[in-house]
Amino acid sequence: MRNYKSLAIALFSALAALIALTACHNDDPMLTPPAKLAISPALPSGGSAPLKSVRHNGNIDDCYDWTLNYSDNRLMNASGTRRNSNASDDYNYSYSLTLTYDSKGVHISHSDGSTISVALDGENHITWMQYGANTYTFSYAAGRLNSWQKTETTTSLGQTAQYTSKGVFTRNAAGDLIAILYTDTRGKVTQVTLTPSTLTNPNGLLPETVGKEMGIDGFEALYYAGLLGVPAPHLTQSISKKIDGKEEAETTDFSYSQRGGNTVLCTYKNGSVAVIYEY
Repeated sequence: MRNYKSLAIALFSALAALIALTACHNDDPMLTPPAKLAISPALPSGGSAPLKSVRHNGNIDDCYDWTLNYSDNRLMNASGTRRNSNASDDYNYSYSLTLTYDSKGVHISHSDGSTISVALDGENHITWMQYGANTYTFSYAAGRLNSWQKTETTTSLGQTAQYTSKGVFTRNAAGDLIAILYTDTRGKVTQVTLTPSTLTNPNGLLPETVGKEMGIDGFEALYYAGLLGVPAPHLTQSISKKIDGKEEAETTDFSYSQRGGNTVLCTYKNGSVAVIYEY
């Protein structure tokens, strides 16, 4: 009887030790799944300095000036100002975008109080975006923006109408943008021809004067956040636009100044427009 009692005590002690050992292992932080990291889109500047400011001076076309702020290699907020070729309308609209990141994607807030909803692909590039009643879709080839479509929805007197604009891109073997076929909301087509420069594009700058045709007019900051594709490897030497119904194309030539490995200045229209880039 005494032997049975001793055996029972031994079994109970062994069971208690096993339970205690299991509890200790469950408390081991090494067994706790690591927290998922927030996404970090690849900035178009790569290993070079990211763009922090772009300002347009002179006989400008319609465009946007930007101030961009980064933290931990991510764009966190951006302030944009609408520039207008009509002096009476210039500087008439400013706003800001705030970006927050988590493991599932990016959340974008507009200073007007609205949220810009986006869907990302596996490379953290935006494939779908909605801002107010406007919806955008973007497609990519080899990580570079390849086409886009914007649908604008308006409601008046109980009736809803939709207007669509779109652009289809052509790139050379190096990945430089060489053509855009742009269709506006009225169905009018503009053929845009871009000639790449021999100068490299270390900071991943966008070409000037084609924000509308690229489908990112007013959202250039999202490109500099790394959310709208890989940059072209070269700067743009010239851009020609041939609009349906016009006999001749309008051509703009660009000149650049580079210093310290960065592109700091772009001039065009025979020097009457100066675009200043700061890093």
